Amino acid sequence: MTELIGQTIGHYRIEAVLGAGGMGQVFRARHIHLDRPVALKVMHAGLAHDSGFQARFRQEARAIAALQHPNIVEVYDFGEQNGLMFLVMELLIDGSLRSLMQKHARAGTPWPLTLAIDLVRQAAEGLAYAHGQGMVHRDIKPDNMLLRAVSGPPAGRYALKITDFGLARMAEGATMTATGTAMGTPAYMSPEQCQGAHVDLRSDIYALGVVLYEVTTGYLPFTATTLSEAAYKHVFVAPTPPRQVRADLPPDLEEVTLRCLAKRPEERYASATDVARALQAVLGRPDPTLVHATVMAHPNETPPLVSPQGAGPTAAHPGPGIPPTEAVPHPTAMAQSGGTLPPAIPSLAGVSALPRIQVRDSGGNLLRVVDLTSDGVTVGRQATNTIVLESEAVSRAHLRVDWDGRQVMVTDLGSSNGTLLGATRLPARTAQVWGWREVVRVGPFWLRLEPPAQTATQGDALLQQMLQARPTVTPQAGVTRAMPTGMVTASISTGRIGVVLDDQTLTLTPGQPAPLRLTLANLGTVVDHFSVEVDGAPAEWVRQPADATQLMPGVQAPVVLTVTAPRTPESRAGDYQVTLRVRSRENPAEVGVAQGRWTVLPFAAPALELTPKRASGRGQAVFTTTLRNTGNAPIRCALRAEDDEHALRYRFDPPEVTLEPGAEVKVPTIVQGRRRWFGREQMRNFTVGAAIAGSEGPVVASGQFIQLPIIPAWMVTLLLLLIPLCLGGLFFGNDILVVQPARATATAATAEAAGVLAAQQTSTAVVVNTAVQATVQTEKTAGIIQQQTLAAAPIETQIAFTSAQNTAQAASQQTAAAQQAQQAAQQQTQQAAAQQAQQTAAAQQAQQAAQQQTQQAQQAIAQATAQAAQQQTAAAVAQQATQAVLDAQATQAALDAQATMAAASNAETAAAIAAQQTAVAQTAQALAAQQTVIAATATAQAAAFNAFLGNWANVDTSTSGMTRLVIEKVNESTYTFHGFGKCTPSDCDWGVIQVPYTPGQLVGLYNFGYKTTRITVRLQGEDMQAEVFDDYTPADGRQDRTTNYVLRRQWGVIRPDIVVAPVLLTPVVRP
Repeated sequence: MTELIGQTIGHYRIEAVLGAGGMGQVFRARHIHLDRPVALKVMHAGLAHDSGFQARFRQEARAIAALQHPNIVEVYDFGEQNGLMFLVMELLIDGSLRSLMQKHARAGTPWPLTLAIDLVRQAAEGLAYAHGQGMVHRDIKPDNMLLRAVSGPPAGRYALKITDFGLARMAEGATMTATGTAMGTPAYMSPEQCQGAHVDLRSDIYALGVVLYEVTTGYLPFTATTLSEAAYKHVFVAPTPPRQVRADLPPDLEEVTLRCLAKRPEERYASATDVARALQAVLGRPDPTLVHATVMAHPNETPPLVSPQGAGPTAAHPGPGIPPTEAVPHPTAMAQSGGTLPPAIPSLAGVSALPRIQVRDSGGNLLRVVDLTSDGVTVGRQATNTIVLESEAVSRAHLRVDWDGRQVMVTDLGSSNGTLLGATRLPARTAQVWGWREVVRVGPFWLRLEPPAQTATQGDALLQQMLQARPTVTPQAGVTRAMPTGMVTASISTGRIGVVLDDQTLTLTPGQPAPLRLTLANLGTVVDHFSVEVDGAPAEWVRQPADATQLMPGVQAPVVLTVTAPRTPESRAGDYQVTLRVRSRENPAEVGVAQGRWTVLPFAAPALELTPKRASGRGQAVFTTTLRNTGNAPIRCALRAEDDEHALRYRFDPPEVTLEPGAEVKVPTIVQGRRRWFGREQMRNFTVGAAIAGSEGPVVASGQFIQLPIIPAWMVTLLLLLIPLCLGGLFFGNDILVVQPARATATAATAEAAGVLAAQQTSTAVVVNTAVQATVQTEKTAGIIQQQTLAAAPIETQIAFTSAQNTAQAASQQTAAAQQAQQAAQQQTQQAAAQQAQQTAAAQQAQQAAQQQTQQAQQAIAQATAQAAQQQTAAAVAQQATQAVLDAQATQAALDAQATMAAASNAETAAAIAAQQTAVAQTAQALAAQQTVIAATATAQAAAFNAFLGNWANVDTSTSGMTRLVIEKVNESTYTFHGFGKCTPSDCDWGVIQVPYTPGQLVGLYNFGYKTTRITVRLQGEDMQAEVFDDYTPADGRQDRTTNYVLRRQWGVIRPDIVVAPVLLTPVVRP
């Protein structure tokens, strides 16, 4: 495009060519009106004719023109003219970071390390701004970092500006774009960019890390001229730590560099701002060595002053006669072999109990890892050696290595070409101490000694940096196999399996899944499949990928396991030392081992229950407080209780308890109140709580204490009713005592009557039996007197006596009626105490009727006496005797009535008390029976519920259809079905559905779209009968069918007190 010189494009006149690249050519131009010099990039005609490129060019040009930052080259204008598309940019005449490094390299003059760090810091500031605007560069390299000299002291300062933002996006899909040019420069491409994966701002951070490595060490971490070579090295090979290239670099600068170069994007800095701050912190250290440190750059091809996008990876292409400048460790002494340096050999992670020997070729490729036992190791070309090295430079029996448990001795067996330990040639047949991590050279091979686990230091800086490498893709065919970095090889393996944990520690919150990331490597020579086993933690915590990990030889890949500690007491809080064993399917005896520590966080889940909820008593009541620890850590509970009125006292036995996870304790609880003599029952509500140490608040339960008085209200009412009755009895007794002395003629009868009256008074004091006995004796005495009197009386007297006798019989009938009333009162008392007043009134009426009958009898006797007054004295005496008998009978009737009333009252009282006691006893029995039924029902329901839990496998493994059914518990009323079926070539995962609990059977429904499958399971002995009904849709056209299976439990709950650990099952593939 030199023909454009002198022409005007837009408002710009082209003056000279500044450079050319894969996307176009850069000219120095000048604004025709403003006379301002600019850099004008004209795109290749082939790109300009691409309609897709045209659209992307306009879109990206607008975006980059909006970027305004001191560390970003400003875009003034863009446009199209005569089929040409151009960008107008700020012109910087002091070159690029690449040209600055090359200038110092050609002159052989070092440049300050602080300047190199500050220039990368400025680039990080510019990237941070662009990333904030949603712009990713995709081709960060020294050629795209332009400089402008800054005047004033100190001399030699530059302002850095990043150019060519957005050009990589413009070139996507362009027909002229070559692999490895438009999408980035291979030496600076990130691993995800090499793989063609999605890139974000962290891809720019990786490229910036390559630049930082280059400007601080003078070397590139990798040389790569093609995408395949870049993919292999950026993805699989760990960079040599900068301090192994330059020992005087600050450790924190090395840390920043290696973090930027992490293989996994999430392990790099989250933003370019963080990179800038980290570099500023390095510059701010008061370290005099940093101030005076310099960098000697190595020459590379000179790029154009303004490097266009796609100009090619000039940093990685050596010029004529200049070797590639990839970093190698800087030795302290040259070996005596013509100055050949050992390759960069990373450490193996130390989990072996024995020392190990790495065997590598001249290119640093790992050939073998051998465990060093007490039997020793021999090295040579002959096949009988432990380590066979095929090379003419190696003797048949070249070297012997011995291990005595404390140190390793190496002996040259008189080889032809000798053996080098570090920079020293070993004397023949003389044992020398081989130090940890020292390198021995045998012909073209290198052997490095790795310490055992107990000797390896946790602070090994090289090991820690090697763990940054996490390759994720398979290299292209034909690429030489290299040792995947950061691997941990099992002590009992032959080095065919590598495994490393991303994090040695894993924190588990019960009930929440946590990812466990590890990287597996196939160090063998054949394709292999690997499975992971976990020791030190329950196997059911770990959910593995559905398929075994398949790896090509020399390839490593990330694997993610999901670890979930159930939120149950069995997931005890604390640290678990776990061992992950990766086993080969081709050779199950070989394993790779990695160790880590899992920490299960504690959770508190106390439960408190108070039984019974309500209890009564006159002074106190007894409850039971039940505490359960359903958490995963021991808890200490302090029991307390309170009520709003502060009227109750509480006593717990004991007041404090300690519960292990899953434990339960019942604490007797006595609630006491102040005793009351009279009144009604009082209901007092209270709350029992358990304060848990370390918990936010207590767990509580409510109860009710019904406090009864010592003397119930109904007893007070009864006493108030009995007092008038007793007073009436005393009054009637006194009336009889006044009349009785006038009947002096019947002395014997009077004495008997007085005895009856005395009995009446005694019975008033609730001695009814004495009154009954007195009545019987009175009747006997009256009968004797009656017989004696009638023998001597005339007929008139007999007639009168017969009339009086009839009256007395009527009184006797009244007495019998009173007795019947007493029996009725007893029956009514049993029915209800409320009839007490009616029965008492009935007794009073009976008493009044008896008194009236007595008065009538007295009147009849008086008339008979008046008629017979003129008869014989014997008749008078008989009449008096008869009157005495009648008086006694009347008195007896009154006495009987009073006794009846007293007996009724006493019976009512006793009956009420007995009825109350019986009701209390029956209530207590009913409550006890109810609690027994509830407990039995809960136990039966829990047993029935748990009986379905477990992993049920089809007994007939040859049948098609359902192969397994995993039933798990969600809550007390819900299960989950996780079904698996027979597919080709492996099992299908039907997924998880929720199933409601129904006694006797469970019914779950799967909807597969083309059919609906109903699974009905019932327990039959130790097995489970499963009925699977497939209801096909009309569109499918198949006939509905029912299939019966017999399932047998593989693991799970057999009984509530027996849990069988699950068997490790073959992973299944979800459809």
